[in-house]
Amino acid sequence: MTLSKDQTERFYRLYDLLSTYVHKELGVVYDEDFFDETAPRGISVEAQCETMQELWQNRDLIHRYVDKNPDELSGRDLNLVESWADAFLSNFYVMQKPNSSREVCFHEDEGYAAIVPDEVVPVLRQLDWEQARKDDQQHKMLVRFFDALLELRGIVGYDQAIGEYLALFPQDKRQPGEVSLALQYAIDDGQSQACVLQTPEADYLIHPDMLDAWRAETYEDDEVYEDKLKSGDTHEQGETGEFLSAFLTLQAEREPRLVELEMLATDHLDDWKFKFPAALAMHDFLLAHTPKHEEETELANAVLDEMFIESRWGTPEETFEGYAAVFAYYGYNDLATSKDPAFHNLCVDFYNCLPNWGLNGHSFDEIFNRRARKRTFFNPDGSVRKVGRNDPCPCGSGKKYKRCCGR
Repeated sequence: MTLSKDQTERFYRLYDLLSTYVHKELGVVYDEDFFDETAPRGISVEAQCETMQELWQNRDLIHRYVDKNPDELSGRDLNLVESWADAFLSNFYVMQKPNSSREVCFHEDEGYAAIVPDEVVPVLRQLDWEQARKDDQQHKMLVRFFDALLELRGIVGYDQAIGEYLALFPQDKRQPGEVSLALQYAIDDGQSQACVLQTPEADYLIHPDMLDAWRAETYEDDEVYEDKLKSGDTHEQGETGEFLSAFLTLQAEREPRLVELEMLATDHLDDWKFKFPAALAMHDFLLAHTPKHEEETELANAVLDEMFIESRWGTPEETFEGYAAVFAYYGYNDLATSKDPAFHNLCVDFYNCLPNWGLNGHSFDEIFNRRARKRTFFNPDGSVRKVGRNDPCPCGSGKKYKRCCGR
């Protein structure tokens, strides 16, 4: 939703008025770092149901405020508030639930504050907020895990994905069926990008880009295909098809690369990929060649994000054509048509260092190193580091290279 200048001014005036009302006239619900970056989700089912039942049955809350502050909040303002139901704007969130009642929450540094009826405050204070905080953190990690898994491999058997999650998080004592329910909730609520494909052979968790490729083959009618893309459906059923069968066969040639805790340190796997020396080298190169009158860092980050997407799957030729299209789109026209061997090698190094869906999450560098039985080391600029046989091994073992990673 885009706000006009007039709406924006009224929004911030309204925010100040209502937040003051929360602090001074109603109860305020706080928990440090609670719910962090998203709207309230992940509370235990019992606590969530009890809270919703109490909070969202009161239809008189905003009208009570109007009655107490007739000179501050006009009917026009009230209509504006009600038009924002189910919209997350800045740090102002209006949730619309069944019965068309509203609950207004404000996100602040300490956590979330909520306008609630006076009689509800005692109920909220009886809830186990510490356990709710822990449940919320685990739920966020669950979402982050499955999103990273699909960014890494593109498609995974549904039961296998649940098993890999429980293996990485043994502290989560839920049964597979309970984890599955939490995942389905996250998918249906739009918290996770994961999609589900049910076939006669098996059920799969699948990345939305790969699901779109399956749809392109499955729905031969262009109108039906376009309608499916626009629908935003996260669940599909159908035959595996030639494309997906061939892809799964290709993946089966290698053991899957598993998600590691290091990959989950941030919200998106691209932040982990960005740390690769070849990715840093590409980023520095883009910064040095940014078209004039452009914001260097912002543009370079946008290009790198698109290059990560192009590198997920496809042949090297298709990927490099994708790189050229990205360069041209963002104004790096010289790079789009460049024949410079050094720049070509930079693109090759970038492509080879990234996880590839066709390699079941492994990179080409990993495959090359395994075949050569040697580990590749990189200089800070992303170039391959040359190590003499009698040099100390760069891995830090204290041994000579020839007796360590150079064997």
